[in-house]
Amino acid sequence: MPYLDESGLIEKKNSFRHGLCETACWRALLRSQGRACLWSALECAADKLREPYYVQNPQASRLPVPVEEMAKFYGLTIIEDKSLKENSALFSLPFRTVNLGVHSTLNKRRFTLAHELGHTLFVKDFKGGDMDMLYSGGWVYFDTTQEIICNIFAREFLMPLRSFLPAFFKLARDINYSNLYRNSHSHHHLAKSDDCLEVLAKNFEVSKGSFVRRAVDLELAWEDIRAQTCYDFEGLGIKFDELSRYREYVERANELYFLLTPDD
Repeated sequence: MPYLDESGLIEKKNSFRHGLCETACWRALLRSQGRACLWSALECAADKLREPYYVQNPQASRLPVPVEEMAKFYGLTIIEDKSLKENSALFSLPFRTVNLGVHSTLNKRRFTLAHELGHTLFVKDFKGGDMDMLYSGGWVYFDTTQEIICNIFAREFLMPLRSFLPAFFKLARDINYSNLYRNSHSHHHLAKSDDCLEVLAKNFEVSKGSFVRRAVDLELAWEDIRAQTCYDFEGLGIKFDELSRYREYVERANELYFLLTPDD
């Protein structure tokens, strides 16, 4: 299936428009299926794909997630296909293959592979194990909706929640929100925070745009995430008052990304 670029199209205005459409679809799905159930299902699915690999390969890197090795672990054959459009891919279920077009960056290639792994969630009895969990609640999506869910899954897969949240709040602390709000065009201030964003994104081997989009994905289900007792936020170094300001932090991160950085 065609791959939807993690940052939308090349032009920033198209990227922003695509991001709005994706967010609207995600919000509608959360509303119709129950926020806690849907995001928990995707998080659980990502864990079910990651953990068996780590059991067999205990020395493997946790960050960045070794997505290409995991795809091969689950029996997917990766085929370099120059006939495809740049930064695109095709997932073939019968042949267990992922045809990859030429990718302009490693980040985009990693995101594509994670996205294509997301399509296996919609395949009953996939070789990786119990990958039919999204069928159990009657959630069988196709076409554009499935593509968007696979994008959201890809960000979850590459940026696990327990690793992502401390990184995002580190970015939140780095940005001087009051100054950014009063003078959003202060290039010196924005450049400093953009450096922090670049370092954090690099730790996950994702683009800056994908890092910010992950924060947006979580913001839409944030109240349910906060309510989960299984998350030791204090142990992750996140203060109680910061949890209540998450939406504000996401808005500032979005402001930072669209004002300063190119799509990468």
